[in-house]
Amino acid sequence: MTFSGEVKSGPTRSVVKPGLNLVASPFPIGSSLQDLGLGNDLLKNDDPIQADKVWIAAGAYGQFATYYLTSENQWFRASDCSPVTYKIPVGSAFLIERQGPEALFNLGDGK
Repeated sequence: MTFSGEVKSGPTRSVVKPGLNLVASPFPIGSSLQDLGLGNDLLKNDDPIQADKVWIAAGAYGQFATYYLTSENQWFRASDCSPVTYKIPVGSAFLIERQGPEALFNLGDGK
């Protein structure tokens, strides 16, 4: 077997500005949104309008499922404000809708 590249040994840093931001996932295929360690960086709120949202591609034709973290670190679906009780699969990239000021996100530091 031959591998190229480097072994990732620390978190991936991304600057996230107000509005929509495309962010690469630093995790292998099959990882979940819960694996990314976003709880340290997202603006949390019990109101989905006030919270940062994470947009994950879902299905064909540009559809997305949108999630947010409550003040108690519980993931909720933004579409119906229902709690998530399953691992949320994430692909190679996703969108963060930032409600707060610009911030440096450290993906992968929550494990």
